[in-house]
Amino acid sequence: MNISIDLIKKLRDLTLAPLGDCKEALVEANGDITQAQEILKKKGAIKADKKSDRETNNGVVKFVVKNGSLVGIKLLCETDFVSKNDSFGALVDSLLDVVVTYTGDVSPDSVDEGLMDTLMGLVKDQSVTIGEAMKI
Repeated sequence: MNISIDLIKKLRDLTLAPLGDCKEALVEANGDITQAQEILKKKGAIKADKKSDRETNNGVVKFVVKNGSLVGIKLLCETDFVSKNDSFGALVDSLLDVVVTYTGDVSPDSVDEGLMDTLMGLVKDQSVTIGEAMKI
């Protein structure tokens, strides 16, 4: 199947995946951009799992006060380059927003399993895009 460069670029803009991966996913999906996104997501999750054992010695610690509660998060990554990236900062803000809206008590020693699953899902999705191991 012949895939147009415009369709490849559109998928690249939506997913930030490499152009070659976008083309392969579109060929596999017979030009269906939605299906191609799912293919990229599955392949990315596999890559993220392989990177999970890497050292994460850089990152960000951020605190906010919202609704009378102090909420903080520490997100680690492999390189200082990534820790200074706007999308990494946006991920930290997203994680804080999730924790702020959580209605139960959260402490470093005991985090609700559902909350942690939500947070880890966000981190894993972004890890696929950024290409580094990340840990909360």
